Amino acid sequence: MSKTLLILGAGIMQLPAIRRAASFGWHVIVADGNAHAVGRKAADEFVHIDLRDRDGMLEEAKKRFQSGGLDGVFTAGTDFSTTVAWVTEHLGLPGIDYETSQKATDKILMRKCLEEGGVPVPKYREIGPEDDPLEKCAGLNFPFVVKPVDNMGARGVKRVDSPGELSTAVQISGSLAQEGRVIAEEFIDGPEFSLDALSYDGRIVVTGIADREIRFPPYFVEMGHAMPSRFDQKVLEKVETVFCEAIRALGIDHGTAKGDIRFDGREAVVGEVAARLSGGYMSGWTYPYASGYDLTGAALQLAVGDRPPFDPGPYRAAAAERAVISIPGTLKALDCTEEAASSEGVRNWFATSAPGDRLSFPSNNVQKCGNIIATADSYYSAVYRAETAAAKVLPRLEAEDPATACFLFRQGSKSYPPAAYALERPLNLQAFEEMPLYEQRGSAYWSGAVYNLPEASLENGRDWQNRSLEETLDQIVKYTGIIFYDYSGYGDKGTPGKKSGIIAGKAFWLTVLAGSLQGGVWFVDTLRRWMEEEPGGLSLVRNRIEQWMEIEVC
Repeated sequence: MSKTLLILGAGIMQLPAIRRAASFGWHVIVADGNAHAVGRKAADEFVHIDLRDRDGMLEEAKKRFQSGGLDGVFTAGTDFSTTVAWVTEHLGLPGIDYETSQKATDKILMRKCLEEGGVPVPKYREIGPEDDPLEKCAGLNFPFVVKPVDNMGARGVKRVDSPGELSTAVQISGSLAQEGRVIAEEFIDGPEFSLDALSYDGRIVVTGIADREIRFPPYFVEMGHAMPSRFDQKVLEKVETVFCEAIRALGIDHGTAKGDIRFDGREAVVGEVAARLSGGYMSGWTYPYASGYDLTGAALQLAVGDRPPFDPGPYRAAAAERAVISIPGTLKALDCTEEAASSEGVRNWFATSAPGDRLSFPSNNVQKCGNIIATADSYYSAVYRAETAAAKVLPRLEAEDPATACFLFRQGSKSYPPAAYALERPLNLQAFEEMPLYEQRGSAYWSGAVYNLPEASLENGRDWQNRSLEETLDQIVKYTGIIFYDYSGYGDKGTPGKKSGIIAGKAFWLTVLAGSLQGGVWFVDTLRRWMEEEPGGLSLVRNRIEQWMEIEVC
């Protein structure tokens, strides 16, 4: 029987739901504040409306409910489950009540509810816009985590290690909360898991559990996830049990739930639970790939009051997602995406940035350039395939951008964002310290000559895309055509470069060690632009690079 469904959100994360509902033969209406949302064309109708406007959304839904009928309202991967509940409660449609949706959105209400239900949560404090953060956090043990009470995607989330960091962290976090309210909670050190579940008629079925790869402290950036989990079954049972306890305590009795659960080595502790399916490509992609279970279809059936089959069954394969990230700058192009997308085991490549976008090193889960999803027969093979494909993508940045230069030439003056590599080999360290920034031999022309480190290929470090230094250098050569020459300044080892002209030295290595593939390619692109537009030999190179190195404020 045909149904009419209203889906909140028409972005990438909602595409599986839009397409699956359409495949059922349902009439699909999507609503989004972005008039150009990618899912607009996949639906039968589009409503351009701010998803935070609960009353406006209710009026739109009521029109359809009273005229042609409306069978359900749904969202996945957004923070608008409260809007969904507002509409369904007023129209008597399937779903949870509005009060429950608030508990599953507002982190303070959530913590209080879970505490009352005996569900493990971190020790926490609420900080209002007029409160003194230090006073309010009395009794919390450092480190603790500061978060907006009602945001998602790790926006404004930061670990605080000392009293001196607290006020700034609270101010930034509060600016991303609707009423400026912040939660501070003790940091739980341990692995983090992402879970999805279906809830219906008093039954909860956990449909997926994934290992999350969280990086870049003091922030919490998810570089990807993989499933089935590599952890011991006893650990997973504790994680799933606490997740189910949290669902019951919050009152999510019809629909879906998504949880972030940490394990501290002894017990599982709730990070968050939301009344929706997960985003981050899990519910719509990696879990169906790994399990063969139509989770999105089951969730849609619940949204219109039907009972789906509760038979996820065992995993059939492994699936992994990995992000492509960038250093600061302006995106010129995403290079090598076709090669990455055609790599072994890759199922999807999603570009989330376009040429002209201003990029930054991520401090949350929405500041990424793209995502790769891969499958394989085993967990580690799936992770390897996803990471290898992601490492092939180059977000190529516009040359000469001061923001890029500031990141690359800061010379360790900041702990965040992190540098890509730290040299470990003594011979490389010595050569790097003694190597000139640049050198001129004969002519004032630079043809792409660069002094090499003596044992660059023996360094063990990996950058944020899991590239070795040797792999990064090979890719820089591929993209730029530079030529490496041995540097003889570190003693009697090596062969002096015989190239006539400007030879880049430490200046090039500063950009590679700080910015990996992007940094090295940006340096070469920038140097070539200088030489093409203003031929000036060593004096021009010296002046420009020394200007970059004097930048103190980014």
